[in-house]
Amino acid sequence: MHAIRSLAVSLCLSVPLVAQTNLCVVPSGMTVFGPSGTFDQIQTAINTVAADPLGGSVIVLPGIYTPGAVFGLTIPAPLSTAPSPPFSLSGGGLYPSQTVLNGGSAGLAPGITVSPGWDTSLLITNFRIINCGAGLLGPPGGGMLIDDASPQIVSNEIVCNQAGLTGGGIACIAGAAPYVYDNFIGYNVSVGSGGGISIEDGAGHLELNILEANVTVDGVGGGLFLDSSTPFALDNVFDRNAGRRGGGGIACADGSDAVFSANIIKSNETTGSFPGGGGGAQVFDSAPEFYSNVFSGNTVDDETGGGEGGGLYISGSDVLLMHNTLHENEAESAGGGLYVEGSTVRLYNSILWDNSVVAGTEPEIFGVTTQFTIRNCNIKDGFWVDQDPTSPGSINMDPVFATPANTLAPDYHLTLQSPCIDRGIVDMNVPGGVIDVDLDPRRPLCGGVYDAPDIGADEFFPTIYIEVDETASYTNATVLDGTTVNVRVAGPSGAWVFIGASTNLLFPGLNLPYCNTNWVLDPNAGTLQGPFFIPTSGILDISWLVSGSPALAALQALVGPEAEQVATRFDRLQILPSVEAYPNGCGVSELLENITPITVCPPGP
Repeated sequence: MHAIRSLAVSLCLSVPLVAQTNLCVVPSGMTVFGPSGTFDQIQTAINTVAADPLGGSVIVLPGIYTPGAVFGLTIPAPLSTAPSPPFSLSGGGLYPSQTVLNGGSAGLAPGITVSPGWDTSLLITNFRIINCGAGLLGPPGGGMLIDDASPQIVSNEIVCNQAGLTGGGIACIAGAAPYVYDNFIGYNVSVGSGGGISIEDGAGHLELNILEANVTVDGVGGGLFLDSSTPFALDNVFDRNAGRRGGGGIACADGSDAVFSANIIKSNETTGSFPGGGGGAQVFDSAPEFYSNVFSGNTVDDETGGGEGGGLYISGSDVLLMHNTLHENEAESAGGGLYVEGSTVRLYNSILWDNSVVAGTEPEIFGVTTQFTIRNCNIKDGFWVDQDPTSPGSINMDPVFATPANTLAPDYHLTLQSPCIDRGIVDMNVPGGVIDVDLDPRRPLCGGVYDAPDIGADEFFPTIYIEVDETASYTNATVLDGTTVNVRVAGPSGAWVFIGASTNLLFPGLNLPYCNTNWVLDPNAGTLQGPFFIPTSGILDISWLVSGSPALAALQALVGPEAEQVATRFDRLQILPSVEAYPNGCGVSELLENITPITVCPPGP
């Protein structure tokens, strides 16, 4: 998982360029858990800065802050709009867990309410917001309520909050369009929809967030609920959320024409799924677009006897699905991967494989009164033959993921042997699909010509490193049976390595990007040799005794799959077993982690 990055230190040490109001809030007391203060102290500072037409900042030093006379913080409406004055509210610790807004048992309001009129000049960062909200009979917004505003919500932990209507973690209402980046939003509850985040009549940008184990008691969208809203969601993880009435991970309703790109939607659940299913996502009367997402291990267990769409449920909608991977999702009755009724669906360059139903038919896709356009997909059991007989380029072949199915940690990167490589279609009328789930580009440029894209969420795009024995040249030459070839491979420590031989390697040499429209191993070469693993030195020397290959035109060494990308990002496609972030629930004892107060505050005006 990625680490939440803190902006607090740079904020504390910054020197304002104009005479703004810059304040620090210092804890006024002590508890057995460390420094403590009240919401009242913070609210007073917020009101002072909000009254300055030039804006300013409030840095809240580490501690646990609880309600006093004030039960939740409110950012008043700005003195001016379009643009609003710059205003930052930040926790002063190294991590969000060091500056805690704890509503506790007295929580009667959202942790933070943002009043109408603010744009992205308002930044809220580096807090843990916990046990807030007006409870399961209260209004929207447990951890945060954003009312017709567009603030930046960056690097916070919003956990264990409750809302009565929508948005257990964050509720966005009346046209709100926030920029929500790099937050952990987990273990929140709403009676209505949107256990983690709800957006109603709004938009916004959601990126690099983890939405985990959020729950709706009697609504849809355990992780995210959209109602007539059009946000852009990029590079998020939706994990183990539960939506009672559908959309365990995500629910789009009533004209929510959102765009989802490069997200991991895994292990979400729907129970009691009336009026619709969708363990991973549910779409009603909307036209969203899904590019390069992975739907994995989502389930629908309908206690009323229905239960459709383990990965994705679509009804009355017009949906584009391009470069998605739906794998090992499960439905109770129909459409383990995808269930569609009364809709128009364009399904391009996608993998549906090893999805299942408990008691029903069509484990991969089930469609009722639906117009399908299916192009260049890999669908187990060949669903497209009945639904779109003219579908060109579709296949029914094991996608050969990096690790086998039914493992504790399946890895959905494609491997060299995958039939999905270079089998996709390019639709110039579709603007998305230009990046894969790792944010790598699609269609590498090869000698002035673009490759066809791959099928599925991942674009096979490793790096080739090859250095052969200096005493002999094996490039465009004959390697006779029984020849020992010494190969040196350079790459990141721990990366998998395979070596093989081919008649069509176009660019032999050191540190060359993979770029080949037709990578085919010579049939005489047998299987790839490996896997080997690069040691800590970064150099692997292999002696390979070639057998059964009288004429091999080139040697190849492959470092993969995509080891460099996996090493520099948290491993998105290796679906690791979930780890309980709050094993003891949401108690006070879980609040603080190594509080180290920061006492350097910005100068006054």
